[in-house]
Amino acid sequence: QPYTEEQLESLGSLIEELCTDFNIPKTCIGHNVKVDGVEKFEGIVTKSNYDSTHTDLSPAFDFDELKKILEI
Repeated sequence: QPYTEEQLESLGSLIEELCTDFNIPKTCIGHNVKVDGVEKFEGIVTKSNYDSTHTDLSPAFDFDELKKILEI
């Protein structure tokens, strides 16, 4: 079952607040993409950016919609 618009908006607000409070750039690699050297990336990362054995997010989670909400 897909996440609701309300859930995505709420998550977007939380991410916005964290980015502002901790001076995190609103840039994102994406999910389910392992990146060598990700610890040097300045922005939003997911667990799967660190280790290819992890996948993030349920298939029901619309990561692209979250990026639109965050305008990234």
